[in-house]
Amino acid sequence: MESANTLCQGRECKGGVLVHLERLEDQMNRPSTKSEELTVHTKESSLRTKIHELQRQRDKLRAELKRRTAFEGNLLDSYFVDLVIEKPLRIHHHSIPVFILLERIDTEHLQTDTQCFLFSLCEYLNTYSGRKYQTDQLETDFSAFLTGPLQRNALCNLLSFTYKVDQGHQTFSFSATLLYNDLTAALPTGVTVTCPGAET
Repeated sequence: MESANTLCQGRECKGGVLVHLERLEDQMNRPSTKSEELTVHTKESSLRTKIHELQRQRDKLRAELKRRTAFEGNLLDSYFVDLVIEKPLRIHHHSIPVFILLERIDTEHLQTDTQCFLFSLCEYLNTYSGRKYQTDQLETDFSAFLTGPLQRNALCNLLSFTYKVDQGHQTFSFSATLLYNDLTAALPTGVTVTCPGAET
């Protein structure tokens, strides 16, 4: 007990020798914790620097190609293709609609002729956007003549609608189907018009 009191002379002793010993041990451990924190901080800083350098190198090896589609002077949708510039060239990610045959265009042209790849892709995108634009225009500008909903698939290469024509005091209804077999054409390759109720 006396030794405990001698350690606490000149100040209040709280908890005795064991508590004082714990405090001393804790103080001894703190500098190593601070040095560990410094080491961890240095490692984190080094890793951050490496990450930024690798991101910079990666960005040097990539090219983002953006394309805005147009039809009859109207700017339409924008698309992009992010290419990794290394052998072999590859597409990292893109915003091309899934029904555009990007994989086929990639296989046919990307490794051999990048310019042809871009031209072919732009041709598909422009005609798709053009068909979509024409379909939207038909629905809005000629809605008074349509007698039902205009039906189209996602690629807008198959359209079906019914419309009416006023001839004097009579109104005739016609059903039309437009088929675009050539996905790079803005005009349909096949048109079928029928008059419901008429004898065939």
